[in-house]
Amino acid sequence: MPFVLPKDAEGRPFVACIIDGQPLANQSVDASTAVLVVESSWESFQTYRKTPTDERRRLLTKAAELFGRGISDAMNRQMTETSCNEDWAKMNAGSMSVICQELAAALEDLSDPVHDGRSIVVREPIGPVLSIIPWNGALLLAVRAVATTLAAGCTVILKASEMCPWTHQFVAETFLKAGFPKGSVNLIVSSRGTAAEITETVISHPHLRKIEFIGSPVVGRAIGAMAAKYLKPTIMELGDQSPLIVLDDADLSKAAQACAQGATLLHGQSTISENK
Repeated sequence: MPFVLPKDAEGRPFVACIIDGQPLANQSVDASTAVLVVESSWESFQTYRKTPTDERRRLLTKAAELFGRGISDAMNRQMTETSCNEDWAKMNAGSMSVICQELAAALEDLSDPVHDGRSIVVREPIGPVLSIIPWNGALLLAVRAVATTLAAGCTVILKASEMCPWTHQFVAETFLKAGFPKGSVNLIVSSRGTAAEITETVISHPHLRKIEFIGSPVVGRAIGAMAAKYLKPTIMELGDQSPLIVLDDADLSKAAQACAQGATLLHGQSTISENK
């Protein structure tokens, strides 16, 4: 039986904060707590960075197993919070285990042989990474962000979307249940009103070493400005214009159907939805 969420005065389900019972989306970490989160990630990084490849692979494999068992729970959370349909949730939830399995397999061989010469390459984890993940691909994008960072020997601060904190909580907790050490995965939630302040608090911290952002170009510009101000390397995936090209010899009936499906995918809120 799926977990039943309480509803607000307008009949909308919400996740209640364990402290005061208020909707979790209205809760926000404060700046001082955000600093403690970065320090926790930094402290954990000092030991996790030395974790052997075999151990990281074992932990990712265990995470894949747990995500496979938790598909039903994960789907329920994502559908409840984001109102996505079952097919979209199933695709997202089904990808969780696959992502971890693929990364575990990729860690099998990190050798880089050089013949008839000498080469010295030192691969070092960069440090704590801030991953800012949106709601539209809540499970897939969050698992990918956390798993790739952990696979590289870094710790991660997952900034959950205020639209789906319950879903992103599932992702963070599952990695910790798999055996990743305390502090290697941290979760923070902020309201929209405090998002800019909390984000800059984390980015400005000297122990925060890299930023990953998936979202709109408008917010991406703001994140990019912060990253430049504090000299933090950043990777972004920004959704904006997604044109669809129909060639002269195309079957127009099929093309029109494909255009309509693509434009309305996830209520038109996917970064790959066609809009022109």
